[in-house]
Amino acid sequence: MEFFDITKMPVSLWRNGAGETREICCFPPATRDFAWRASIASIAGNGEFSPLPKIDRVITLIEGGEVTLDGGSAFRHTLRRYQPFAFSAEQPVRAELTEGRMSMDFNIMVHRERCRASVRVADRTFTTFGNHGGIVFVLSGAWQLGDTLLSVDQGAWWQAGHHTLRLLKNQGQLLFTEIAALPGERVA
Repeated sequence: MEFFDITKMPVSLWRNGAGETREICCFPPATRDFAWRASIASIAGNGEFSPLPKIDRVITLIEGGEVTLDGGSAFRHTLRRYQPFAFSAEQPVRAELTEGRMSMDFNIMVHRERCRASVRVADRTFTTFGNHGGIVFVLSGAWQLGDTLLSVDQGAWWQAGHHTLRLLKNQGQLLFTEIAALPGERVA
């Protein structure tokens, strides 16, 4: 298990200048041919997403103004806070800042021939499945994961194992992503 704090992570600028990314994890590491990848992206202006063949993506607005994703004839969807949206990353998509404000988004990308991802908002204590990889990112409240206390803008990722995330106060939310390998594949 690895822990992270997005305020302490390196930032990479997008080629088109419309945003920046903080990579949380990538399997296998440092490759474009990944099985799955997690990141936090800031969208500062309207622009095109880079198309990624054979990749499925789940994007969740976590901060800032709403963003409309225009996938041409495939879809037109407005990202709203804490509502995950899944789409094919090979689809040409244009992001439009609907309120003219920068947004921050939690991104999960999976190679569709290797694994699947589901993203949900959790607001109570839960235990993960042992044979699945996963990642959590704290939106509010305080959460206990093993011996580690997690607060806003912090999280953890793992490749397998049962992990209990315990909400320490009456209220709190975190994004929980479960990564399930397809038959014959591995999540890492």
